[in-house]
Formats: sequence, C-alpha cells, structure tokens
Amino acid sequence: MNNQAIRNEILLKWFNQTVNKYYPYLCDFAYSITLSRELSEEITDDVFMKIWDRREEVSQIENLPSYLYKAIKNTSINYLEKIKKHHVIPFEILPEISIPSFHNTPEDELISKEFDQNYLKTINSLPDKCKLIFKLAKEDGLKYKEIAILLGISEKTVENQISIALKKICDCLKKNNDLNFKRKNGLSNLLSLLF
Repeated sequence: MNNQAIRNEILLKWFNQTVNKYYPYLCDFAYSITLSRELSEEITDDVFMKIWDRREEVSQIENLPSYLYKAIKNTSINYLEKIKKHHVIPFEILPEISIPSFHNTPEDELISKEFDQNYLKTINSLPDKCKLIFKLAKEDGLKYKEIAILLGISEKTVENQISIALKKICDCLKKNNDLNFKRKNGLSNLLSLLF
C-alpha cells in the first residue's frame, strides 16, 4: 500500500468518526435555528459533504467542534435567506433540544440509575437557552468566547447561563442526596466535570 492510499484510509476513518460523533449534535443545533427537522438534516448533510471535499484541510483544524458549529450556523442562515425568511429564531421560542446521555466509562457504570434520571431530568428542565449553552460548553467543550460568538451573545451571558445551570444541577443533586452518596463512593470526579 502506498503513502497516498494509507493517507486516504486514515482520512476516511477520521471522517467517519467525525460524522458519528457530531452528526446528532449538529442536527439539533441546526434545528434550533431553522425549526425544521428535515432542513436541519439537509444542512448537516451539506456541511459534511463540504468537509469531505476539504477533508485534508479540515482534518488539521485544531478546534473541530467550534469549526463545525460555525459551519452549521452559517449554512443554516444561508438556507433561511434562500427561502426568504431572513430572521434568526429568538431563544425564547427555541424547541426542546435533547441532550444525549454521557458515554459510559467504568466510573460512570457505578453511578446509579436514580442519579442518572435526576441529572437528566434537571438538564432537560433547564430553559432552552441555558440548556443549549450548557451543552455547548460542558458536552461539546466549546469555550465561553466561542459560544458567545457562535450564538451572538456576550461572554457574560454565557457565564450567567452556565452558573444558572450548575446551580440548578447542584440544588437537584443536594435535594435528592445524590451529592453525598457520590462523594462517599469516591465519585466526586463527576461533579468536577460539571464545574
């Protein structure tokens, strides 16, 4: 196998992993802008087609999640302009955005079903704006500044929304005694992920 064939195989594997990892998140993000499931899937497909065409270049990008979310945002806006809607949906009317469950690690397997239910229930009960910002920061690893630019809001608003989310999560865990249970069992690392 020559060097180019090896490089192509590596890029194909990278592309497939990227699609598998980010596709549902990017569809949800596009949906939050377009309010159309069909359109959000079409937008996400188009973004990944463009990435495939530029895979050599894109695979070298340092902060891929930020790049992907910006591409989805820009493509969504372009689609909306093409269909003459010329507006961005305000946060107040954003639809529910599902937050996928975390990947299981050996430590995660020790977390009780009740804890998972309480945590997810709390996340899903957050206001839509707060939930989206929390997801972008804590699950997708975007920096506050990147989120602010992506959503067209101030960094202070991002900080405030993260604080609101963390307070509600902490209050819920305390209310259900999950905090003490997790600490006693040496699982306080989960909380450190939140903070």
